[in-house]
Amino acid sequence: MGSKRKKAIINNSINYFDYLDRLTAIALTEFEWKNLPQEIDERSLELYLYNQGRCAFFHDDVVNSYAVMRVNPIGPYDIYNIPKDRSVYASNGYYNELNETNSVIIYNNYLRKPTLPTIQIFANRLADVEGAIHVNLQRSKTPFVMVCNEEQVETMRQVVRQTENNEVAIFGNVALMGDKPFVLNTESNLIVEQLQNYKTRIWSEALSFLGIDNYYTDKKERLISTEISSGSYTTESQRHAMLSSRRNACNLINDMFGLNIEVDFRLHERVVDNNGELYTGIERDNNIPET
Repeated sequence: MGSKRKKAIINNSINYFDYLDRLTAIALTEFEWKNLPQEIDERSLELYLYNQGRCAFFHDDVVNSYAVMRVNPIGPYDIYNIPKDRSVYASNGYYNELNETNSVIIYNNYLRKPTLPTIQIFANRLADVEGAIHVNLQRSKTPFVMVCNEEQVETMRQVVRQTENNEVAIFGNVALMGDKPFVLNTESNLIVEQLQNYKTRIWSEALSFLGIDNYYTDKKERLISTEISSGSYTTESQRHAMLSSRRNACNLINDMFGLNIEVDFRLHERVVDNNGELYTGIERDNNIPET
């Protein structure tokens, strides 16, 4: 494998994992759990849901403590396809077998699937566009290839150096033409701005999937509130796809253990003007207050 190809593969991997980490960090802070027992780690709870699509909430009578851990179904299943028996485990070697009477399975969504695979798709798409931007920029730096015989290589290099030094004129003798060296034009259109806009669209789609308000548009003019509200409906639908299953688990946990746990989506600040019109962050200026 050539060094350039190897470097390109490494750069693509770096871009992929960078976008994966960014989106994962956002996903893990989407939901705010309230009144959790002090010993419950909210980050771990969301991480289990993000990676496995489920986890179990239970009370360990041996250490007299509540816990949230990864869970695997054992069966049999009830009429709603929820395993009556299940096992929980942790990285430190903890293992326990529980059932429907002493534990509650929290699902990431009603499909009972993790968030990670979809985020990996977005990260891969973003990394691809980032790679395309890099290639487009590199090709703009070398818009031509000079073809000549071996004896003319140094002469042609001197010509290029003179152009780099902004020489007013370049002088040469007839030997410069020799076997008629010629130039291959490899110039490509610079489309970095279009690619950047496309990348922004992918990022916006990823945020919408996570249920986060964002108002990407190709329009140059200011959006009206009805257009923004229309986009918000899709975002809210995605938000409730994950929020509803968490709230359902809260109800089951509270009934089983006599707790008062709640969960909600962390709302982001919206930007409005003095007339109550919503704007995108890009359109915001110093005269538009945050609320």
